[in-house]
Amino acid sequence: ATNHASLVKTFSSAEAVFFAAQGKGYRGICKVDRDSMQILGKAALEKGVKRVVLISTMLSDPKNKYQPTRLLLNSPFITGRAGWFRKGMMDLKFEGENILRKTGQPYTIVRPGHLYDGPLAQWKIVAGQTNGMFAGGKKSTRADIAAFCVMVATSAKAENATIEVASDHNQKGSRTVSPEILRNVVADK
Repeated sequence: ATNHASLVKTFSSAEAVFFAAQGKGYRGICKVDRDSMQILGKAALEKGVKRVVLISTMLSDPKNKYQPTRLLLNSPFITGRAGWFRKGMMDLKFEGENILRKTGQPYTIVRPGHLYDGPLAQWKIVAGQTNGMFAGGKKSTRADIAAFCVMVATSAKAENATIEVASDHNQKGSRTVSPEILRNVVADK
């Protein structure tokens, strides 16, 4: 995701691009989670990709800076040494989101809470726009988040929107994610 020429070649016939990569260590997070968003957005725009779906993380918005989960994920334990004195993973992810927004490439930013491996349709997926903890950040399977991402890639309602996603553990899921889940979604300002 950090080489413009290889992305342009790869995107030559793409309708949508899904970005779910994660850098490791401070330099990796800077390069992958933040800086590659400029390269990704420009390459997708150049090739006429209709939508980039960025899978980020719930609580990336700095308004959550004192939320315990964000504090841990922003700490030196995750980002690397000296993390308390520089930006952490969550800060860098948020900067990456903003960089993608500014490229002019149509996007959807999906911010899931806790992810784990599990079957498709274990619980009902719920979506909202809070820029913070949504639905208690209840864990979702990667399969359910992938199904949600496929649905938003072609939804006009989700274009240029940032959406928090979690699971409702009181309701059984469906093998397909209904676009009705986006009824209250509005584009970013």
